[in-house]
Amino acid sequence: MAPRRDALLDDVAQSGSDLLFLCSYLPDTIDLVQALERHPFRPKMVGASMIGPQNANVKSKLGPLLNGIVNYEYWVPAPSLAFEGVGSLLETYRSRRRIRRGSTRP
Repeated sequence: MAPRRDALLDDVAQSGSDLLFLCSYLPDTIDLVQALERHPFRPKMVGASMIGPQNANVKSKLGPLLNGIVNYEYWVPAPSLAFEGVGSLLETYRSRRRIRRGSTRP
């Protein structure tokens, strides 16, 4: 499937765009990230809604190829992740969410 991904990137590169936004499921995510590394197209930013990079196995497989790609991540407010500033960040987010939704619940 790699040649198809490379051809897709050829077409996108011709646009001269500064931003590349990818949406993909797991198998396509891996292929796209690898194709992006091989391809000379270098947009200023790669953003994504990709399934896969949150998975430890995929992170291990793709490693540094994921550097610089803006994607979402799963995070759990476990005690071991309660670094300085995390509590205030969460409270700020929650208060803004309550204001937007008109909710009074925590």
